Amino acid sequence: MMRPSTVVILLAGSDHLKNVKTLQSIFKQDYENIRLVVCNDHTYGFENQRLLNNFHHQRPENIRQIYFRENPRPLGAYGAQAQFWPVLNAEFVITLEAGTVFSAPDALSQAVDQLSAYPTAAALATRSEQVEEGSGAVRQVLCLVPTAQPVLTAADDGFQWDRLADHMVLFRLAALRDPLPAPETATAVAAHVLQHLMAHGHALALSPLCLTRCTPRRAGDTAPPVPTEFGGGPLERVTRMLEEGTAPQPKPLFGAPTPTAPAPKIPRRHLLLYKLSTLKIIGACAVLSLLLFIAAGLFLHLQPLWAGMLGMAFLACALVGSAGTAGLVLCNIYYKKNPQRLVNTR
Repeated sequence: MMRPSTVVILLAGSDHLKNVKTLQSIFKQDYENIRLVVCNDHTYGFENQRLLNNFHHQRPENIRQIYFRENPRPLGAYGAQAQFWPVLNAEFVITLEAGTVFSAPDALSQAVDQLSAYPTAAALATRSEQVEEGSGAVRQVLCLVPTAQPVLTAADDGFQWDRLADHMVLFRLAALRDPLPAPETATAVAAHVLQHLMAHGHALALSPLCLTRCTPRRAGDTAPPVPTEFGGGPLERVTRMLEEGTAPQPKPLFGAPTPTAPAPKIPRRHLLLYKLSTLKIIGACAVLSLLLFIAAGLFLHLQPLWAGMLGMAFLACALVGSAGTAGLVLCNIYYKKNPQRLVNTR
C-alpha cells in the first residue's frame, strides 16, 4: 500500500547552483509519493529557464507532479509558503530553502513514518546539521530542545525556538489549513506556526532524526521585510472580502490524490520546441542560413545552366532556414514568457 502524499516546497533563490543542489536532493529521496512545489519569491536574478531544464533531467517516478510558481511581487518567507497551504491536496508538507539538502535518501521516509506514529501530533520537529559550505564539515547540530519526551505540548517549558529552521519540521497539512496570523518580524516560519498551534492545543512530536543539512546563512541571504501597506487600499479590500466571506475559494493545487495513477505527461511538442529553441541552436541555424545565401549568390552569378539551378536550390534552402530560425526565435521568446508550459501545473 502506497504511503500518503507528501509535498516538498522548494523556495528557489537567485543562486542557481543552490537551487539545483536542493532539487537533486529531493530527486534522490526514496519516498514513493512526492509532490514538488517550486516557488521563487520574486528575487532579482532568478534564472527560471535554467532551473526548468533540471525539472526533467533524471526526474524519478516517485516525483508524481511538479508545480512551478514565480510570485509577481515578494511575499516574504511566510507568505511564499502560506499561499500554498489552503490549496495543497496532500497529507504532509515540508519546506526547503535553496541550498538545504536531505541528510540521506530515506530521510523523508523516516520522518513521515515517525509522524504517522503520532496521529495526534500536528508536526514532527527533527534535528539538522549545519555544515561548512566548502568542506562539508559539521559546524553544529540544530535541534528544538534537548529532551527525552517524544511529544510536547504548550505546558512544557524550555523551547529553543531560535534554533529551529523551516526545513527541520514536517507538518500535517490539516493543521495548517486553519487561519494563522502572519509573523510581525522576520522569524522562522516553522517556529512561528508551531507556537501558534501549540497555544491552541496542538501537540508536537520530537525526533532525534537528522532530517536535513544546511549551510550558515549569510547577511545577503536575508530577505527584506514585506510592507503591510501598499497604498490605494488593495490590502484593505482583500481583508474586507475575507471578513465578508466573498473571496473566491481556492482550488486544490494537485486535485484529488491519485497515488496509483501516473502523473500526466508534459506534451512532447512543448519539450521538443523548448529544446530546439535554445540560443545555441538558433545561432547555428542563423549562420547556416547565411552561408546558404552566400552560396546561392555565388552560383547564380555563374553562366552555366547547372550552376543557376544549383544556386536556386541553395536559395530555397536558405529561405526555409531563415523561416525556421525566425520560428525558433519566437518559440524562445514564448517559453521565456510562459515557463508554466514546461511543467505539470495540474
